[in-house]
Amino acid sequence: MIRAALVIMILLPLFIVKSLGAGDVKLISVIAIYLSIEKVLQIFITGIFLSLIPLTHTIITKQRMKNIRIPMAPCFTAAALLVCIKEVI
Repeated sequence: MIRAALVIMILLPLFIVKSLGAGDVKLISVIAIYLSIEKVLQIFITGIFLSLIPLTHTIITKQRMKNIRIPMAPCFTAAALLVCIKEVI
């Protein structure tokens, strides 16, 4: 529970400047309840890199970049699956 509160405090500035949504912060904090801080950091960084996939698609299709919003929850969920599968293998 303390890890989740720590993650919320760390990600709160990203929420305030609207880099992450409230759902993204809640998702990462729930993941922090079950996994260690090291795994949560791996998931966060992997999720950020996975978000480059839709961003690349947007750049290739030459859509407007001014108000683009990339949903991070699927990226964080896929990253959590990748990290957990890597642990099992």
